[in-house]
Amino acid sequence: MIESGNYFVYKLGPAIIPPKEVKNGKIYPNGRVWAMLDTLLTSDTISEARDISKAR
Repeated sequence: MIESGNYFVYKLGPAIIPPKEVKNGKIYPNGRVWAMLDTLLTSDTISEARDISKAR
C-alpha cells in the first residue's frame, strides 16, 4: 500500500480466472446484476450466482 496524498494505491495480486466458462443464464446481455465473487467462481451461470448471493 502506497500513500499518495489523500489517496491509497493498492497493489493487487495476480488475476483471478474462473476455472470454467461462466455463461449468462437467463440474463439479458445489458442486464446488471449483483453477485458475490465466490459464487461467480463456483457457479455455472451468472444468474445462478445471483440467486445464491440473494439467498445469503
